[in-house]
Amino acid sequence: MKTLGFDLIREKERISIDFTITKVVNAGFTGRDQESVNKHIDELKKEGVCAPEHTPTIYPVSPYMITQEDRIHVLDGRTSGEAEFVLMINDDNIYVAIGSDHTDRDLESDSIPKSKLIYPNIISKEIWFLEDIRDVWDELLLRSWVMLEKERKPYQEARLGAILKPDVLLDFIKSNLKDKSMDGFLVYSGTVPLLSGQIIFGEGFEVELLNPLNQMKLTCSYKIHIMDFLSAQDRRA
Repeated sequence: MKTLGFDLIREKERISIDFTITKVVNAGFTGRDQESVNKHIDELKKEGVCAPEHTPTIYPVSPYMITQEDRIHVLDGRTSGEAEFVLMINDDNIYVAIGSDHTDRDLESDSIPKSKLIYPNIISKEIWFLEDIRDVWDELLLRSWVMLEKERKPYQEARLGAILKPDVLLDFIKSNLKDKSMDGFLVYSGTVPLLSGQIIFGEGFEVELLNPLNQMKLTCSYKIHIMDFLSAQDRRA
């Protein structure tokens, strides 16, 4: 288990809460439109990643891998983030955060589940109540940017109407659980297609979820630091 602090934003209210994480899953290939799902699979195939036999998919992640830090450390430059919404279940409450499933693309070509365990999942410090935004859910805009050579490049952009609805996603996950209790559960939603169709390996990553009706937004960002301080050793050996 791991406990993190969050600020719950409700109109003009800001409420500090602690959330104890008991289980985490990364969902994948969760698009409502099968054509878009296949597009993302094609993007991964270009990087040597095999397509799953069934979609959507879910992969377990250790709670200690969840972080709100603004910097992560990686082995080399072939890693990248993915913009995702995050569902946080606690008692009868469901909160919404945003985050990034940061992935080692070389390891992903060998094993998607293992690639989910090497680098952290980043999560925002601010959250919303799901019930506060249900009526506008499909209109919420999820987007991301990559920092590359000090330039902020648009990377992903799609409305949440492109991804499975929260209730559908949670029902799918529950159907695959041995223990049906989801108290303390975090669910990363799976991502949306890349604007360019090409994975970009950058020095930083930024995610935003925008409510276009009131301009409220959730954000998170982080820098990607390559651990290149060893000169006489193969870091991949």
